[in-house]
Amino acid sequence: MKKFIAIMVLPAFALTGCFTDDKPVISATSCAIDAPTKGAVVPLGQPMVVGGWAYDKIGNNRIAPEVKVQITSITRDMSKTFDAKPVKRPDVAKAFNDPRLEGAGFTAEVPANSVNPGVYEVTILQKFGNSVVACGAEHTIEIK
Repeated sequence: MKKFIAIMVLPAFALTGCFTDDKPVISATSCAIDAPTKGAVVPLGQPMVVGGWAYDKIGNNRIAPEVKVQITSITRDMSKTFDAKPVKRPDVAKAFNDPRLEGAGFTAEVPANSVNPGVYEVTILQKFGNSVVACGAEHTIEIK
């Protein structure tokens, strides 16, 4: 059974199976999804690049060694997770006056036709040892 610590509301369905069982899932707000923008309409049949930055503010500004992007339908009947690659973000390090945050950037590609038409929430999942930090609640996009 998963353990949940709620700082903000996240759908339980959206987090099931995010990495492995028995990992606490912690909700966080120290992130941004730059692309696609909140409320964007993404054309069906084209690959989608999800990019932004995330770090664990409560965990002393740690950068996750493993990041994934989760796309979950708002009806909660479909959820897919995609591996993210690290991207340097000197702008984030400068904005927060913390050089460690230069490594907070990520990008993930959602292949064309891997998601059906509909409205989806985009969530960033950061794995830290025995826990997963989820960030990005209410960042919705539409694929059509």
